[in-house]
Order: sequence, then structure tokens, then C-alpha cells
Amino acid sequence: MSKKLSVAVLLGGPSLEHEISVITGYQIIEALDSTRFTPLPVYIDLEGRWWVGEALAKQPKVLPGPKMKERLTEVYLGPDRQLIPVAKKWWHRTSSYPIDVAIPALHGQYGEDGRLQGMLESFQMPYVGPGVFSGALAMDKLGAKHFARSLGIPVLPEYSVTRVMWHPMVYDTMVDKILEFSPFPLIVKPRHLGSSLGVSAARCKDELLFSVSGALVLDHEVLIEPLVEPLIEYNLAVLEGEPCRFSAIEQPLREGEVLSFEQKYMQGGGAKKTGNSQQGMALAFRKINPPDMPPEARRNIREWSKSYFEASHLSGGARFDYLFDCKKQQLYFNEVNPIPGSMAFFLWEFAEQPLNFTELLSYLVERAVDPQRRRLPMLPPLPARVFEREV
Repeated sequence: MSKKLSVAVLLGGPSLEHEISVITGYQIIEALDSTRFTPLPVYIDLEGRWWVGEALAKQPKVLPGPKMKERLTEVYLGPDRQLIPVAKKWWHRTSSYPIDVAIPALHGQYGEDGRLQGMLESFQMPYVGPGVFSGALAMDKLGAKHFARSLGIPVLPEYSVTRVMWHPMVYDTMVDKILEFSPFPLIVKPRHLGSSLGVSAARCKDELLFSVSGALVLDHEVLIEPLVEPLIEYNLAVLEGEPCRFSAIEQPLREGEVLSFEQKYMQGGGAKKTGNSQQGMALAFRKINPPDMPPEARRNIREWSKSYFEASHLSGGARFDYLFDCKKQQLYFNEVNPIPGSMAFFLWEFAEQPLNFTELLSYLVERAVDPQRRRLPMLPPLPARVFEREV
């Protein structure tokens, strides 16, 4: 019988999406195949410190605070795939925690944007999901749009505003420039955030001032795009493979002009190991494989997503979001969400080749630990003579 793999599930993180990252992490822990993997919850707090301990075995009712941390052990990532306890005194040091592979469950900045992935790579730690470049590109909405344009994928025009540009003394001038770019209505979104945080619509000057000012509190740059009306959103997840695989297509059902954080994450049911999520959020707040979707749009979503996925060297999985202009019958690329935002387990339950969440995670972990897919060069050890001279 083969040894179980130790899987570090990294959850939390120093971002605005801290809470949903904790929820996602425990969904992953619950769904992992217990006959093959031993999950180790690793809580990353808002200060970026890493914690492990028995108190994290089950999802806490509240986020870990000072009292819970008294029962946890602070650790850091060290060589040889070890989580090493932070010891204030050398005699306090306890045994380390060996890890075979990591699953980053951190949404947004620090978790999906390549920074965490770069640290894992520097310690030769296999991990699930995209690499440094593809993750950073995906989390940069402007960069992702430029990349899609280079592949011939249609995107909406955009106008960029930074904190330096946005000042009370020049509000009127900036608004005039924005309206030269496009008339109302407009959509305002932070350049580097996910989960619809800071995204809002503007139909007049006051709403535009409020939307841009609010978004610039969350991010140092915002994008302004024409608001498509009437609009249908379509999402599709792609899974790495030879060839890559496609999930079912999702049409989110929105309660307003913008799909909110609450609609994305706070409605419906949770993850299940087996079966499907027909009683949960998959059908309650979205259409799966909408029958009235134009055939050309269905075909383009697959072709464009595959083209972007392969050209940007995405790995693991990614969810591609598109906007469909009902008046013009035109489909536009909107953004791409790498793991964990792309888990979208309910979409895989309804795919042509169905996968439940447990099967999806097992597949992703298998790909991550495959030595042929290592992101580091497979070089032989340096010859001993290199170290013969001391400096």
C-alpha cells in the first residue's frame, strides 16, 4: 500500500478575500480523498504569519484569533519541504511538519497573483494551480485583456485611472476625459482584485466619482469600461490535460447590474464529495449549460478559453468569464480566474466528462506531484569541485 501524501491546504491570507479563502480551504479539506491524502490545514493570518495545530482540524465557527493562536504553532516554510516551528528559544523547538504538496486556497492578492507561488517554487514545493507568470497575468485585469487582445479574442475597451491621477483638483477634467472615452453607463472595477470586490456601475457624474474613489481605496488602479446592456454572463472552467478538458457552461443569475461578492459566495450550498449540487448553489442561482445560448458563442467560449489557457501556460485549472452583448450579439472576454477561484466544482459535476469535487482534487494533486511537470529544471547535482575553494 502506497504512503498517503501529506497535503498542506493554505487558507486565509493577508488580503480582502481572507474569509472566503478560509471557507474554500475547508471545502477542499472536507472533499480530499482521505484514503490517499492527509490534509494539513495551514492558516495564514492577516499579517502573513503561518499557523498549524489540532485546533484547525475542523473549520472554526469564527476566524482564529489570539485565544485560538495560543493553541496553535507558528511555522515557516523551510527546505526539504518542511514546515518548521518558529521557536523563541532553541529548546522550545518541536518536530517539523513534512509536506508532499500544497494546495493554495487563497483568493485574490497574495494567493492567486504569483507571489505565494514564487515562494513555494523557491523551496521546490510542488503545488496545485498556475505558476508565477500565468497567475500574475490572470490577476491583472488589464494585463489579461491585453494578452487576450494579442490572441485575437474580443474584449471591451477600457480607461485606466490611478491614485496619482485621481485628485479633487482635477475631478472635472478626469470625468470629461472618461466621458470622451465612453458615455454613461460605465462599469468601474479594481485592476488587481477578485470576487467582484470594488466593482460598481455608474450612470451619472456623482456615481462615477463615488465608484472610482471607492475602488481606489482598495487598489492603486481601476479600470473603467462601457456597461453592456442588456447583458448575459457566461463562465467556463478549463482543466489541464492532453488535451485540456472543459466544464459545463454557467450563466450566473444576477440580482443587479453587477454580480456581487454575496451572490458569488454567500448563497446556496457547499461542496460535496459525491453526487451533484442540484440542491445547492449550482442550480439555485445559475443556469447550467443554458439551452438558449447561441451556438456560435458556445463554440467561441471553448476555443478562446483553450487558446488563452495554453498560450499563457496556465496549469491546474482556470475559469474564464465572458460578457455577451444581447443587442450586438457580441461575446467579449472579461477575465480569467486561476485556482482557487476556478475550482467551480459544480461546473465539473455537469461536464461532458463529469467529476465530483473529490475526483477533481485528486486529479489536480496527481498532476502537481508528477515529476515530469515540475516547474524547476531537472538538473544533476553540481560537481564537488565547485565547492573545493573557500572564499
